[in-house]
Amino acid sequence: MLARATLAAPVPMARALVVDDDPEIRRALARLLRPELDVHLAGTVAQAEALLEQLDRVDVAFIDWELPDGTGEQILERLAHWPDAIRVLISARVSSSENPLKNRSLANLVLGKPLALGVIDALKRAALALPHD
Repeated sequence: MLARATLAAPVPMARALVVDDDPEIRRALARLLRPELDVHLAGTVAQAEALLEQLDRVDVAFIDWELPDGTGEQILERLAHWPDAIRVLISARVSSSENPLKNRSLANLVLGKPLALGVIDALKRAALALPHD
């Protein structure tokens, strides 16, 4: 008699959200985060909000400060209901030592552009270490 194979439920992937109006930055971050992370891309606040309506969680988010239809703060406020999510504010006009947010706790980290590849890799590894259920 043959033993029955049991199929284990697929392990959910870590999920990343990248919001930047510069398509080159979106593509570069997606290349750095894939294939280990399930990456979702948006170029505006409205696109990000539409994505967030569909997602059940975000493990790491890279959010540009200045977007065509608002600021990254609007998106970070929405992400706050996932307290374990790693929330990174990115900006060409803000250095890593500054935080322009009214509520500074919305972002775990502020990164100036250009982005340091080592920091992105460390954040990816941190997101992979989070529970994904």
